[in-house]
Amino acid sequence: MKQSLISIKGSAEKSKHLVSIQAVRTLDAFSGLAILLFCWFVIKMEGWQISVALMMAVLSLILVLFLHHIGEGHKAQRRSVLWIAVFLLASHLTLGYHDGVWQVARVDDSIGWVLKENLNNASLEGPAGTRYIVTTDDRGYRNHNKWPTDGEVLPVILQGDSNTFGFGLQEAETFCRVWEKRSGRAEHCFNIGVPGYDLQHYYFQYRKFEDKYQIGKRIILFNVGNDFTASALDSPYLIRRPYLYVENDKTESYAPEPAKFQKQVYGYYFIKPYERFSDQMNLVSMGHDWGRYMPGWFAEFRLGEFLFGMIYPRVFRIYVLTVLSREEQEHGKALNPYYPSWQLLDMTAWPEPYKDYTHHFSALVKKIGRQRAEDTVLILIPMREQVLTNELDSAVANHPKFQANAMNSYVTGIAHELGIRVIDATPHFLNHPTPHRLFQADHHVSAEGISLIVGLALSSSKMDAPTSKQNSKNKVNIPGSLHWQYSLQLEAR
Repeated sequence: MKQSLISIKGSAEKSKHLVSIQAVRTLDAFSGLAILLFCWFVIKMEGWQISVALMMAVLSLILVLFLHHIGEGHKAQRRSVLWIAVFLLASHLTLGYHDGVWQVARVDDSIGWVLKENLNNASLEGPAGTRYIVTTDDRGYRNHNKWPTDGEVLPVILQGDSNTFGFGLQEAETFCRVWEKRSGRAEHCFNIGVPGYDLQHYYFQYRKFEDKYQIGKRIILFNVGNDFTASALDSPYLIRRPYLYVENDKTESYAPEPAKFQKQVYGYYFIKPYERFSDQMNLVSMGHDWGRYMPGWFAEFRLGEFLFGMIYPRVFRIYVLTVLSREEQEHGKALNPYYPSWQLLDMTAWPEPYKDYTHHFSALVKKIGRQRAEDTVLILIPMREQVLTNELDSAVANHPKFQANAMNSYVTGIAHELGIRVIDATPHFLNHPTPHRLFQADHHVSAEGISLIVGLALSSSKMDAPTSKQNSKNKVNIPGSLHWQYSLQLEAR
């Protein structure tokens, strides 16, 4: 009887040991899988996959901790320590592979950010889950033409933001491709558009080209939705970049210190004259400004930086929404520089500091107008709400100072004084039989919209040019601007 009990007890101990070993092996498998998934999602790093990567990181840590606690003996414990080491090393290497800005961009201290060079048929996500293919040249531009040697002619150079780059569009649908196809002339169009760029970027970016080449036609696609407002920021898209501003009636240039963190963590701050307004942008930055005050050594601890960058903004959001009053929250939202509805109001109703920023912006446009080119054209691309009036917020539409073309008239007036030719695409968008087809699912212009804009640019190039008021440094006679007025028929809500 005693021997039987001993035998049963021994069998139970053996069975328990086998179960423990099986559990350890199972957790081994899960830990390895979790680490592989984490690394894969971080490398992809696109949209919702960022959150999934965070979940994989936490899951991996939990699993290896479980492994450590249930393991029996020094071998299991050593294996748990090994898994932790593997995870830390894998996460460090993987996070170093991805710079944390956008999938196709990297931080560049001279201008904020640039596109990555030599991308080959990269598949990117566009509006509403669509996919499009992007290839960049050895300078990081979505350009298919061979660059001439120094001192030679660039027939057409195109500057702008994501609409110029061709966000959501296939290569054949981009401005330069359509221009070359429809122009009937053997002149190459060089696309140097970069998503997120504004007029400050256009000025500093162009300096690299005006002294290196003879520029024929310089075309700037001006996004009415945010090119003015983003130019007032020290750090648009949460990354610092150089900018021009006016101090004591003199235009000054500011260059930020080199970025400690190669990602979008510098908040939304205004340029130097308006730094006092930056605290009010907390609701817009939502905790994505920690790069300004975290020590540089933190960047070397990639996993910690990654987890902090994911968790802190979510905690900060709760803090902001809890502490700030409704009035403060509404004012913070009004300062959002991306497609703000107040741009459809008379300038006297614009919030500060944007209203006061106008004289800085005028100085910036003046500097751009003095950069060398045989012909400079500014094409205004309307906000979606200016064209699709049924999407216009009723509070704005019924505002006593509603003026849908306020920003257009302001920019056109400045350019006209400088002799810069302006083509406003807004009335042409409004008169289109199916204006909704001119936009993608978001604010970006569709292939049909780009085709319309190219047609306007080609037609305007045949116009006679009046005397230019530009600086004699620029050897151009540029025609005046195209003024327009229109009325909106608002659909009943």
